[in-house]
Amino acid sequence: MIITAEKAANLLLQQDNILVLCHRNPDGDAIGSAFALKKMLQSLGKKVRMECESGIPAKYDVLFGAREDDGDFAPDYVVAVDTADRKLLGTLGQQYPTVNLAVDHHETNKDYAEFTYVEDKAAAAAEVVFKLAPLLGAKLDLRIATALYVGLSTDTGCFVYSNTTANTHIIAGELISYGVNLGEVNKILFETKTKSRVEIDKIALNSLEFFFGGELAFVFLPLSALEASGVSEDDLDGVSAMPRQIEGVKVGITLRERADGSYKASVRTTCVNAADICAKCGGGGHKRAAGCEFKTSFEEAKAALLEAAKQVMDEEE
Repeated sequence: MIITAEKAANLLLQQDNILVLCHRNPDGDAIGSAFALKKMLQSLGKKVRMECESGIPAKYDVLFGAREDDGDFAPDYVVAVDTADRKLLGTLGQQYPTVNLAVDHHETNKDYAEFTYVEDKAAAAAEVVFKLAPLLGAKLDLRIATALYVGLSTDTGCFVYSNTTANTHIIAGELISYGVNLGEVNKILFETKTKSRVEIDKIALNSLEFFFGGELAFVFLPLSALEASGVSEDDLDGVSAMPRQIEGVKVGITLRERADGSYKASVRTTCVNAADICAKCGGGGHKRAAGCEFKTSFEEAKAALLEAAKQVMDEEE
């Protein structure tokens, strides 16, 4: 059931022993939004724990101390943040089959939770959580503001993607007023690469293929190469943006092989609806950034992605 921000806040205020979940392989928006909501609710005296199947990359712990020992308790209320589909929770979706509330900004949200609060015009889930703060009566502090800023900055590509709005900048300005260290945050998020991440860039460039007159760029990251590079999930963050940055490319697709034999596709576009492409493959997301998964062969996954992209590109001409 789709609900308003006011209803979502009232539901949260009535609960205790709350578990906040975010999707596996989390980005800065997923972690920042979930952490910020957790800290807001804890400031109200509630017992809250945050979980993610994939764990939390170290850089977010450096930025705002995202990894904390919140104690072990049986949750009475489960909240999913920045998660459009239950399956994106991974094994946590099976461990907690009932999601009571989803707080999200994806227009493709599957409405899988008991109650769903979605602001699909928001640039990031961080905007949605920010809107909840005054309704909850929760005050921001430096750690919460930094977490929300990380969410905003991540999902807007440091405020350069087309999903950035005037409201995004207004919110960012208020968050900065709490003392967010912009230089440190943006350096860690956008300027610092580990040596293994540089190796991934080499793998990506070596696999680069062009289709449809150069309007689609395709990159494949095989598991063997990723393991040889010593890459971590943290290092993979941001690789999917690379194909879209090439001149003349409208659709950039990054297909990554996983240890369980499945494949994860990340689609980034400049003027084509990425969510429509991924929807044809059972996924979803935003107009300029979306994803989907395959439990097929590499050849089948690649063919399905190219066919879906071609259909959407032709439809939008």
